[in-house]
Amino acid sequence: MTDLFDHLIHPHVENIYNSDYQDKQPLHIKRGCATYFDQFLTVEDVIGYLGGNNTYPNIQVVRDGQEVAYSRYTKDEDIKGYRFNQVIDTDKLTEVFTQEKSTIRIFQAHRSMEKVAVMCKSLQSLFCCPVQANVYLSPPESCGFGVHFDTHSVFAIQLYGNKKWKVFDSAFPLPLNGEREPPQEFTRRVARAKTIIDCSLETGDTLYIPRGYLHEVCTEGQPSIHLTFGILHRNGYDVLEHLLSNKNSLSLRKALPTSRYQQDSFDSYKQEVLGSISEMLDKQWSQLIFESNSDGNKGRNFESLHNMFKI
Repeated sequence: MTDLFDHLIHPHVENIYNSDYQDKQPLHIKRGCATYFDQFLTVEDVIGYLGGNNTYPNIQVVRDGQEVAYSRYTKDEDIKGYRFNQVIDTDKLTEVFTQEKSTIRIFQAHRSMEKVAVMCKSLQSLFCCPVQANVYLSPPESCGFGVHFDTHSVFAIQLYGNKKWKVFDSAFPLPLNGEREPPQEFTRRVARAKTIIDCSLETGDTLYIPRGYLHEVCTEGQPSIHLTFGILHRNGYDVLEHLLSNKNSLSLRKALPTSRYQQDSFDSYKQEVLGSISEMLDKQWSQLIFESNSDGNKGRNFESLHNMFKI
């Protein structure tokens, strides 16, 4: 099988991505090949998963930026003698999807879809950081979320149909995990933003959006399925937090040279501390590498959505 990352950015190559795009600017790759990602994940895989015995929150529904109450599309059910709560009711889910223009989200699909888990592990081995994935099924003429930015970088791949993406300038500079602007500042950022990418992501296309870039996604005249990979890059603060969790360094245990008779000692103290941190970083670098495992399961036929996506 082709290397996933090479496949994602083709015809670009890794060193060009690293130098020109990562954390710097978005990238839209148009291919005109509807089967481009089929060796990794197909529409049949997605629809089949939705037909399985799934529960909330693995499957969620969103509309206009808000999550729809799970009681609208779940039920309690006895499965093999056990009572389960919040089981997805496929009939209700299809009704919410088709009649209310709501988007179905397979949340953290790497935890429950085996093929998605394999893809995420491939990207984790490359980036040496956590990689998460969501799958979105959207009805025609709908918007699941408004204008927003993510605190992780995103690769979006289109699996079925097309989706309208707008990416704006005025990016929040390299946000950290969970970081958000105060509402007033975010509103001002959106108001002054100018569109830098306005594209229809077609089946087989890739779109890379660095963290912090404002974007908006809507469908047009047909339903859409796309998958997003969230790349949670490590940063310098992660390194410092990791190093500071180790309190065995004698250099860092020493009292700061703050007394009057030690005022000329700061430079030597600083060099000792920096040397100690450098040594700790060399020893503990491998512990900063993220590694995870995901379990997959298989679904059964989900007839109504099969018809919607013409499978």
